[in-house]
Amino acid sequence: MIASTSSLYGIIIRIKKQRDENGGNAMKELAKSILQLVGGKENVKNCTHCVTRLRLLLVDESKADTEAIKKMNGVLAVVNKGGQYQIVLGDKVNDVYDEFVVLMGGESGAAAATPQKKKRDVKNFSAALLDLTTSIFSPTIGALAAGGMLKGILVALAALNLMSSASGTYKILYSAANAIFYFYPVLLGYTSGKRFGLDPFVGMAIGAAFVYPDMISAMGGETMYTLFSGTLFESSITMEFLGIPVILMNYTQSVIPVIVTNFFASVISRRLGKIIPKMVRKIFLPCITLAIGVPLGFLLIGPVVTWGCDAVGFAVTSLFEVNNVLTSAVLGFLWQPLVIFGLHKGLIPVVINNLSVYGYDYIYPVSSIAAYATAGATLGVFVLSRNKQRKEMSMSAFIQAMLASITEPAMYGIALPLKTPFMAANIASALGGLVIGFFNTQCHFMASGSFFGVTTYLEADGTAGRGFWGIIIAWAVVIVAAFLLTLIFGVDESYDTPEAVGKPSGLLGGKKIADKMKKNTESKVAPTMAEATKME
Repeated sequence: MIASTSSLYGIIIRIKKQRDENGGNAMKELAKSILQLVGGKENVKNCTHCVTRLRLLLVDESKADTEAIKKMNGVLAVVNKGGQYQIVLGDKVNDVYDEFVVLMGGESGAAAATPQKKKRDVKNFSAALLDLTTSIFSPTIGALAAGGMLKGILVALAALNLMSSASGTYKILYSAANAIFYFYPVLLGYTSGKRFGLDPFVGMAIGAAFVYPDMISAMGGETMYTLFSGTLFESSITMEFLGIPVILMNYTQSVIPVIVTNFFASVISRRLGKIIPKMVRKIFLPCITLAIGVPLGFLLIGPVVTWGCDAVGFAVTSLFEVNNVLTSAVLGFLWQPLVIFGLHKGLIPVVINNLSVYGYDYIYPVSSIAAYATAGATLGVFVLSRNKQRKEMSMSAFIQAMLASITEPAMYGIALPLKTPFMAANIASALGGLVIGFFNTQCHFMASGSFFGVTTYLEADGTAGRGFWGIIIAWAVVIVAAFLLTLIFGVDESYDTPEAVGKPSGLLGGKKIADKMKKNTESKVAPTMAEATKME
């Protein structure tokens, strides 16, 4: 009996190993094919990824064979917007990215050849900015979401008197949850240092200097004198550096100061690297970079950038506070189009900055309701579709959107090809925006955009306030609205692949709406059913 069990266990292990090997080979071949079709590694300036997309910055986009890539097994869609060449891969993006990096030479941010100089214009600037945002912030999103979920759960448990905030259990778990936020400059020091070509551990050291306990406690020291008295920039000076006044600020949970400081530190490092002899460069270059970069950050970059971030946060927050209902509705309607073009990533720094400056944010809840609207529309397609393959795909996409707020499979595989579910989801998101605007819903930290991150909408004391119930109601509204609108608009599968059967379904049949949207939608954004369903 024991021998038989052992034998069975061995067979299972071998099958699993073989499956993993086959899966790894498939990802390697997919990455290899993608690299070849985009023009080879000499045509890739930079490579990053988010939850579902491989994001490439190409030297010459005309060398990429977009149509061939879209037809590859495993590719959901190709989006060439915002200066980024984005290949939508779904949940396999991590594996493909790892293989892609190896093929690129082991450094995801480096190209094999010197990129061609491009004309400096607004388009290229926006593309570079989007690429910069993605490469620096995307690697940290998972940790932020995990910390946010755990933090929210602990606050809720304390509010319900299920756990004492004074207990050792609470303090240890809370340290695990809040550390990512408190020491966020350290993480950004690593990612930004890597992005700018600075030793990432030197970048981490710069980030750590910003949150060094002695520097934070120095803010409460005896005031020596005051600068900019009577202005918005009035600052009490408690310390000096070589006779220069230091405007101290609390940089815990800050975002932009360490990134800008690391940029200038990378410039300093490169310049010094050309002067310092190679035999002593490894010893003296990091030392001198820190000795110059950190004081520069505290004396100039930190205060100036913080004031600028405060101004941006004030401007964005004011839009919502002037007319929260209208602003949330408009952003809700536009959110998924922003996702299509990958431009929603540009709002991540704004969200994090708002959380750092004000302790709350209005933008993040909108992204959540948009994901649930897409889920509702996808469920409507599941009910209406006569295509077995699409039914299976729509249910899978529905589950991903509901449980993880991952909408790309639903968007590219279902909503955009059929057109009408996409419009239904956008209208439903606008309705959801009206709801959260009316309830003044705010998030207080970043967590999962799904129901699992619901604790982010609790009040600071852990109680369920007006905003919390607003997001719950909004989720229900958008799911039902998108579902019903999809049933009303209908879906037209008559022009689809040969496998599609039957006539247009739904109250309106989907024909007229789909035809109108088809004229205004680029084929590279809305793939055909045959392309979109090649997930495996």
